Amino acid sequence: MRDKDYITTPEGLVFEVMGYEHPKGAFMAVLKHRPLYKSHEKLSHGTQAKYRESVEYLKKTHPQYVFRHRGLEISAVPFDNIARILKPKQRALEIVSDPEDALEEKTSEFLRELSSLAGISILDLGVTGSLLWDGHREDSDMDVVVYGKENVLKSLLALDKMADITHRKNVGIFRGTRFSLRGVRKQKPEKMDFEPKGIVRTKATIIDNTESLFFPITYRIKSHIADELVSFITDYEHIFGNGTHLDIRGSLEHCGEKKRIVIGSYEGEDNEFAVPV
Repeated sequence: MRDKDYITTPEGLVFEVMGYEHPKGAFMAVLKHRPLYKSHEKLSHGTQAKYRESVEYLKKTHPQYVFRHRGLEISAVPFDNIARILKPKQRALEIVSDPEDALEEKTSEFLRELSSLAGISILDLGVTGSLLWDGHREDSDMDVVVYGKENVLKSLLALDKMADITHRKNVGIFRGTRFSLRGVRKQKPEKMDFEPKGIVRTKATIIDNTESLFFPITYRIKSHIADELVSFITDYEHIFGNGTHLDIRGSLEHCGEKKRIVIGSYEGEDNEFAVPV
């Protein structure tokens, strides 16, 4: 199972797999859609408060999807509760080869053009969101994922060459339809056990933002207390350029010589931030 794969459950819930660190016997995943009468309700998880709200919903309605993991309460899908596994790459190939409606046709054109201009294989592209679980409407977004760091960097440059597009960094409008572009690592990252050291506030400078389109969102920083800024809140995805000076409040964590500041920790109680100064 990979980051940004989707899982459906027997109850009709739709989850997105988040990262690669999972509780035993389950995949850590965020609830994206839930049945609502004859349709589905789309859920948003830009902040830690919204994530906790979805966990509380699951505790009340589907407690089998709530786990204690490293002392935190998270949403996750047990192996035995998986109805279907949806793969972004496979769905993208289906759309490119045989689009079935106007949005899929536009998505096919976007993927083909991106692949050509970036010089990357169509096999390194995928789609998530409602296009992946086939719940999209004509006005739905195109949520595109790119596999591999080098391919992500090439894709960002290719956006500047595409026709009929306006964009800011990794999000924009393609022929009247909103799109986003995010990354998925090709290799599972090394597992590291970080130990929280408390909430800190400090100044830092971004020195490398090339990992900021992956989950968790990671920036290399210059700071006297940490080497990385890591966010589990998607609002911080690829928003800071290299050289940006930041005021940061987050959870300081250590693993051997490696030190990072985390935004989106439970310890921070939704009062963590990184803002330009």
